Amino acid sequence: MNLREWLFAKRMSITFFSALMRVNRSSVYHWMKGQNVPSDKIMEKIREISLDRVYHKEELKDVEIDRKKEQA
Repeated sequence: MNLREWLFAKRMSITFFSALMRVNRSSVYHWMKGQNVPSDKIMEKIREISLDRVYHKEELKDVEIDRKKEQA
């Protein structure tokens, strides 16, 4: 389960999640885009908050959707 799926399942906004994590909201967006990777300490907090549902750093990224294939 990736982070966006977990947030959706818990009906939690990115803003609220970033407040729980005590990080900037833009940091969470960067993790989800794969532009940044959180530190091990931050990753531990993510595991704790998600009850180990989001475990690896790779699970922070959103699933990439090929828009060109969808339109065809």
